[in-house]
Amino acid sequence: MENFETIFSTENEVVEKLKKNAYKPDYKKIFFAHLGPELKKLFMNKKDKVIYKNFLEACQFEYGFFDTEIDLQKAFNIYKKYADLNDYFCMYKMHVIYLCEYEKFNVPFSRVLEKIYLLKCFSYLPNYIIDWSEEIFQTIDIQYEIAASLDLEDSNLEKHQKFFDLLFEQREKYNLSENDINLMKGVFLCYFNIEGSDLPMLSFSTLNSLYQKMN
Repeated sequence: MENFETIFSTENEVVEKLKKNAYKPDYKKIFFAHLGPELKKLFMNKKDKVIYKNFLEACQFEYGFFDTEIDLQKAFNIYKKYADLNDYFCMYKMHVIYLCEYEKFNVPFSRVLEKIYLLKCFSYLPNYIIDWSEEIFQTIDIQYEIAASLDLEDSNLEKHQKFFDLLFEQREKYNLSENDINLMKGVFLCYFNIEGSDLPMLSFSTLNSLYQKMN
């Protein structure tokens, strides 16, 4: 069997370009630093009701919001917990951690894990983000990032198709179900299709089967 870990390049030149395309917003500035005392108090009282509450919970321990003591291990565990429960904010953060911030969080650099979390994040995005070309937190453009990575290392999608095929065989290792992978593969190949290829139609059939199963 082909080595799953080496489908995507780990050459420094490629990785550095991928890192430049990844989005690493200053979340402390986005969420907290610009607020005055009264707004900080109001935000603290309402923080469990916002759509990104799981992500914000982890951010507290990464950045020290709301007088929380910084604990990067705890922050990582929370990001991972909710990423594995399909929170797309946390999935994108896990992609960035394994591609760009692995030293900060004391985890191994991994093209496999950064790719899994990026593609899974894309497959679980709400429709309005894709249809309206919305950017998460007005800075994170996942569609553009994936498109740039394809231009860099997989313009014919062969590597990604191989990646999905081998991922099926190792899905338990990465806490993925068959439905997860079918969704990831279907959304990816429908959106980033090749002109004249039958891949989008085959992928649409897969997505339709998931819909019929209420998955």
